[in-house]
Amino acid sequence: MDEPVTDELSFRDQSVAGEREFMVWRSSKGQIANLNVYTFCVMGAAAVLYLFPLNLALVGLALIGGVALWEYLVVWCTRYELTNQTLTYRYGVLSPQSRPLQLYRVEDSGVSEPFDYRMFGRGNVQVLSSDRDTPKLTLTAIKRPREVEVLLRKHYEIMRRSRGTRVIE
Repeated sequence: MDEPVTDELSFRDQSVAGEREFMVWRSSKGQIANLNVYTFCVMGAAAVLYLFPLNLALVGLALIGGVALWEYLVVWCTRYELTNQTLTYRYGVLSPQSRPLQLYRVEDSGVSEPFDYRMFGRGNVQVLSSDRDTPKLTLTAIKRPREVEVLLRKHYEIMRRSRGTRVIE
């Protein structure tokens, strides 16, 4: 019986192409991705309060708060799911969309850890694929990016072998 996976890594070795699809890893984009937006909102709010009379400042603060709330919702609604056969990117606040990527189509993956993400134990995993809809996918501001990249690599190698897919450079 499969246990639910929530932002944890679950290593499974029994993955083969004919097997039932199961969840391996699930996570969301971290709010640290909005650090620059939140910083500018705080600085903008301070400037509005200092420069404008109270009635205009309240309008400015409402607009700034709306921008911060929207950016928060965009990140909150972004989800990444890895099964033994697909990597799915779900996004969208008002009109949610989903972009599934078959793992046998993944050509390469890598990790980048910007300084501000690294301070919070997060990073990006870049995925390159032969899929026409999603040739390049970045899993942004996820926890433990190196471990996730190893897990992803393991599963796309298994899927490639099971389907006889080769990458030609």
